[in-house]
Amino acid sequence: MLEETLAQMEQLIGDLLTQNQQLLASQAELTEALAQIKEENDTLQLQVMEMEEKQGIVVARLQAMLQRAGKQVAAPATGTGNVIASA
Repeated sequence: MLEETLAQMEQLIGDLLTQNQQLLASQAELTEALAQIKEENDTLQLQVMEMEEKQGIVVARLQAMLQRAGKQVAAPATGTGNVIASA
């Protein structure tokens, strides 16, 4: 009976060691995937910041154009020369 119990324990320990190796391999793969995802996330965040900066520049330009257009509409129209000169 003792011999049978020892054999079962040896088998269980072997199974646990095998499972541990598999888990270690999975952990290494997940760690590598996480590093790649973090790098991709950093890249995407930089792209978003660049796009927000460009969007701010476009908004400022549009606001300036609208202000100029509003001033032209508010000014009395004396002819097309004013529109051409202000463009």
